[in-house]
Amino acid sequence: MARKTQAERDREWRREKQLSWEIFKPSLEAATSMEDAERLVLRAPPDTDGGRHWYRNLGFFLHYFKRPPDANHEESQLYIAFIRRLASVGKITSEVAEGAIKEIFYGADPSVTPAGPIE
Repeated sequence: MARKTQAERDREWRREKQLSWEIFKPSLEAATSMEDAERLVLRAPPDTDGGRHWYRNLGFFLHYFKRPPDANHEESQLYIAFIRRLASVGKITSEVAEGAIKEIFYGADPSVTPAGPIE
């Protein structure tokens, strides 16, 4: 079997990352507790998979309650929505939620905005 070129490996990595995102995103959107999110981190693909990125970032977020340095806009919005869900069901206080959202907002690029109040 012929060895893959760097371009082929890069394409495969990007494809794995995209496929993993398509699984990760709805799973995090459905999470309503820290335990749900922690279980999602435990379902991470192996280190060699391009999709591990999302799960590693979620683990960072859950540990520090801050935006991971390499989180993109859409990922940051997922974390903000997750925080709002936690606050809406009383898992965290609105003060904790506001602090975390501000951290995500100010730690992200200016296009990431914490749209709407905490409920």
